[in-house]
Amino acid sequence: GDRSGGETVGAGGVGEPADGGKSVGAGGVGEPADGKSVGAGDRSGGGESLISAYLDGFMPVPKTALLPLAARFAAALAGHELERLEKTGGSSPPQATGTPSKAGALCAIEGYCSPKADAGGLDLRRIGVGKLCAGIAEKADGFQTRRLFGDFIAALLNLLSGALAGQSGVFPAMLREQFRVEGAKAVTAVTIYNQTAALALEKLFYNLQNRIGAL
Repeated sequence: GDRSGGETVGAGGVGEPADGGKSVGAGGVGEPADGKSVGAGDRSGGGESLISAYLDGFMPVPKTALLPLAARFAAALAGHELERLEKTGGSSPPQATGTPSKAGALCAIEGYCSPKADAGGLDLRRIGVGKLCAGIAEKADGFQTRRLFGDFIAALLNLLSGALAGQSGVFPAMLREQFRVEGAKAVTAVTIYNQTAALALEKLFYNLQNRIGAL
């Protein structure tokens, strides 16, 4: 996980959508009633799926390449927060499986996401947050195709769901909600307000960090 700190860089003026953050701009990131996050092209229906798959073939970065990028982001965030917990004496990391505590949930995220990032050959661990986010954006062609940023956030939410599948309690549920809300804000910043993806990712990292610290 990324243990480095940095200055918070914000977008300013980016609010939640009118429906409370459940819908966002291009990329179609949201969380349906069954709790599974979806992104562009992940809807049911054979015809629409075929069209989406065809269009995805023209993307500068395949959607499969976004998974290790999202995994590195999530693992870095969880690792940073675990280190902060240890330094403040909040909790020592317990076994991740079945532990509903803050440290247990963060351990589950780091343990679930780190191997997926490593499998993608993405080594962005020992760098600051700003460089981490810039590196992720660079490997995704700067998210110049804005739809890809929505797909990245969808991948992040799906990873979180997988990591916390065995977790119960208040904290994991609240953590899922914070990721969903802040992820929607980041997509809006990029797709509506034309903020750079690297800056939006950095703001997302620090916003989530602050949210986790307050839970």
